Amino acid sequence: MTDSHQLVTVETDKTQVRSLIDSTARILVEHGATIDPSVAIRESGGHLSVHSAASPPDTPLFVIPQELLVPVAEITWAIMTNKDTGMRSMTVESAQNLTPVQRDLLDLHIDLYNSLNKFEWFLNEHPRAALSDFPDVERLFTECEPNFTRGQEPEDFLASRVLGYRAKGPAADHLPKKSVLMPLVDLMNHHPRGAAFDTSNGALSVLASQPASDSECFVNYGGLRDALQMFSSYGFADESTTVATSICATLPLIGESPATLGTLKVERKHSKGHLPRVTVKESTLTLSKVTFAPRKLDRFNAAFSLPVKSFAMQQGASPELADQVAEQAARELIEINQQQLGVLLETVIALNSERVVLRELESALRVQLRSLDNFVQRLAML
Repeated sequence: MTDSHQLVTVETDKTQVRSLIDSTARILVEHGATIDPSVAIRESGGHLSVHSAASPPDTPLFVIPQELLVPVAEITWAIMTNKDTGMRSMTVESAQNLTPVQRDLLDLHIDLYNSLNKFEWFLNEHPRAALSDFPDVERLFTECEPNFTRGQEPEDFLASRVLGYRAKGPAADHLPKKSVLMPLVDLMNHHPRGAAFDTSNGALSVLASQPASDSECFVNYGGLRDALQMFSSYGFADESTTVATSICATLPLIGESPATLGTLKVERKHSKGHLPRVTVKESTLTLSKVTFAPRKLDRFNAAFSLPVKSFAMQQGASPELADQVAEQAARELIEINQQQLGVLLETVIALNSERVVLRELESALRVQLRSLDNFVQRLAML
């Protein structure tokens, strides 16, 4: 059902969903936001998506002034359980330092989540909560993705739905990002070729982007995340991911004789850009991350091969030997990734479970291994 009098066309049979989205749109527009007239929000089976039938790619679908974004840092939450259905939902206990308009938007936002049982889904199928039902899988996954943490609180649910917002400009560069809820904007789904968030001019704006060749508009909230990181953060496998970030590993750098020149320690830390942080302490070279990007072999050379070669020469290796050390280290690191990811994949398959969280993890692991295989093939062509 749709309502032509709404500021946003809402396609749903759920009266409450339509009312909540309509109320949110009205508050936004009344306080300075703009919403393209072509925007339609579609609900199907509890899932929401944003569509536009007529807007060109450079049309802003939403422009939300920063004062209408809802900061979540000082909000305290409670979990309510419906006595009849057993379904769990979120409720706000207190919200410090919100304006009246932000509080109204927050309440509408949470009511919309609850009306679609989003928090209950999180507790049943998001990795942060659901992997606890499979201890062996959770242990192996945590070894591959050490940034993964278990959580079953509203804050953990919201962590996958907020934006780290910092207004652009010289005066804002030194300020930390604020985690904010994005009214209506966060209903847009992810696609690797989706639109980027623009935080210039004191507002959050999103352009129309329809990479799936239909009316749905997407955003890209993957950034530089690989398949495991997307699964850990959002609970689904991004089949289009082509980049793999190495799991944590420690391996010796072998010179002649064979003699150990030192130790390479690879971490799995989030950082801006493709280049890792490089540190040397005594005989240990530490890289904050190693990225295997089949289409960007030059980046691998700059981020991995050059630091390893430089370290090996500092330890007394000749340039020729340093090249060999770097090549061997790359092979060993890739093998470590393939072996450990393969063990986790076999463990997931052996459970023969139909749980969504395991099916998505299986897909994410296959994507990760495929990215590694593609990288090896491209490397062999040099």
